[in-house]
Amino acid sequence: MTSRIHSPHPMTDGQEDRLSMFLAVEAACQRHRALWETERPAFARAFADFQGRVAEIRRLSDAQHSVVRAAKRQKSKARRAMEDSAHMLGGALSAWATVNGENRLAERAYLSRNAWLKLRDTVCLTRASLILKEGRSRLADLGDYGVTGPLLDDLEARIETYRTELAAPRMAIFTRKGATSGLKAGIAAASELLRTQLDKLMPILAADHPAFGTDYRNARVIVGSGGGKARKGRK
Repeated sequence: MTSRIHSPHPMTDGQEDRLSMFLAVEAACQRHRALWETERPAFARAFADFQGRVAEIRRLSDAQHSVVRAAKRQKSKARRAMEDSAHMLGGALSAWATVNGENRLAERAYLSRNAWLKLRDTVCLTRASLILKEGRSRLADLGDYGVTGPLLDDLEARIETYRTELAAPRMAIFTRKGATSGLKAGIAAASELLRTQLDKLMPILAADHPAFGTDYRNARVIVGSGGGKARKGRK
């Protein structure tokens, strides 16, 4: 029997069950490779095609997961860089505002590190942009507080990078949809190849090599997710 593949990839349970069956069939054929590799070229060609399709299914499964994960990682990195700069300059701006009686600005410009972390993405961008705007308008007064043009330029660059990365996870979802569509088609193609080629070539092989036939038939059983009832993998 096959065992379910426990993976982090966002496949459906049914897709994971079928992929587990594909891998079991692949392993069974590999164990008996000496019986068919040179003497049964038709089986060898069909198996090579099947292996290629299974490899593509696994690649698409990885793509489903990694494309969104990578986009989220980049967004998080860009946000942290922007927060670091905004937190530093916001502190200096708030200190200046306090000394000069601009209490509302002092309150709006400064956030603790933890407070930055709790902001929603768009609010975080807005607060950083406020600090940049107020810092530029008061640059001539902020020299004593360590605020310089290059530091503000750096904050602006980080804001723009983060603004770009904000849209990346959403775009990645559309990319993942393409992988999902390809995954469904790939599973259907591999299943069709099993039914129309390997399954039909197996009886004549099994007549000479019954142990291989038994191993193959056992591998072709699909085990339901969570150890559910086994069923023949003929679809």
